[in-house]
Amino acid sequence: MSEQRILFAKYGTAKYISHLDLMHTMERAFLRAGIAIRHTAGFHPHPYVSIPLPLPLGFSSQCEIMEFGLVSGSTMEALPAQMNRVLPAGIEILRCYEGGRPFRDLAFVRYEVTLELDGDLAQQGEA
Repeated sequence: MSEQRILFAKYGTAKYISHLDLMHTMERAFLRAGIAIRHTAGFHPHPYVSIPLPLPLGFSSQCEIMEFGLVSGSTMEALPAQMNRVLPAGIEILRCYEGGRPFRDLAFVRYEVTLELDGDLAQQGEA
């Protein structure tokens, strides 16, 4: 069974949701949206959702990734709208797509950070 991935944004007051609470929020959102996902095997099955690169508390992002297993009943095209209806403010599903390489193959991450300043730094340094 192939895995699906969700690209989502976390911003506003949602940036103060911890990683563990975000996992529980996503699990509940699947239930509320009526989307059947794969569960672990055993006596106490849990929904299989994985966010491999947790965002530190207090940070916002427009490109967070979550992996899960879609079972049936929903299409990947309809999933963002279904999930966005039930998610709290500050968490938004941007798109859903088929997973590629496993996350465990991810050894390095390249980030691009843009800093925006008010005014001109050259003038501030002369004062």
